[in-house]
Amino acid sequence: LLTGEQLRRLTMPVLLMAGKVDAKFAAIAREMAARIAGSELRIVAGAGHAVPIERAAECAAELEQFLRRNIDVEQRQGATA
Repeated sequence: LLTGEQLRRLTMPVLLMAGKVDAKFAAIAREMAARIAGSELRIVAGAGHAVPIERAAECAAELEQFLRRNIDVEQRQGATA
């Protein structure tokens, strides 16, 4: 478990996702997002603790969009060349 200070030092892209029905983990995700500069927070309506199972399509779409925004295009092109 990372401390608040350790979370503040993260420099990589971070996506925090929690289900709105899981109030405990949604609150934790909000707290973490407030400490991680540039992080992205998604609270998924209608989902509880198991977002990838309960809202699989929405979870996959969020992950795909996050990865597309954060993967360096030049690096991706170099890997396929």
